[in-house]
Amino acid sequence: MMTQKKEAGEREGGPVDFAVIYGNGAAMGFAPDQVDRMSFWQFRACIDGFNKANGAEEAIPPPTDAEFDALLEGRSLNGE
Repeated sequence: MMTQKKEAGEREGGPVDFAVIYGNGAAMGFAPDQVDRMSFWQFRACIDGFNKANGAEEAIPPPTDAEFDALLEGRSLNGE
């Protein structure tokens, strides 16, 4: 039986792509057996903590029109 190469992001057919889960675990420094021993809730908490520790916070809001104009004119936004 010949198998086709799976493209990045394609799933094996199930609702959970364990390759992605193990890959995310490896990026956080976990071995596959450590990931296996975690509940999905625990794993998700690890992902949230890892992302927060590595700068994946909420997006910074864009400047207001007044702030943008001040930046273009070279003025400080801090009132200095």
